[in-house]
Amino acid sequence: MGTREAVSLIVTRLREDENGFVRKSAARTLGLLKATTAVAALREAINDDYAVVRKNAIRCLGLIGGSEAKKALEDAVTHKDLGVTELARQALDSFD
Repeated sequence: MGTREAVSLIVTRLREDENGFVRKSAARTLGLLKATTAVAALREAINDDYAVVRKNAIRCLGLIGGSEAKKALEDAVTHKDLGVTELARQALDSFD
């Protein structure tokens, strides 16, 4: 299995797994892999039911970088979860 296939499987876990811990771990793994193809899934995860998933999605968008990740972080600055908002601001600082 190559990296592309692995990222695809991890994205599926992030989007579909019922277990919040699995989704959190999937987000973290995508960030560590700097999987630019996962930015859309991480953007979606910012609205996950579980705060730990939302926060890991923000951190990982900061790790991945790029214009799409930056846009997702800019949008997250107005999120209803103040923890997400603060992490998004911190992640954006790393872009400067």
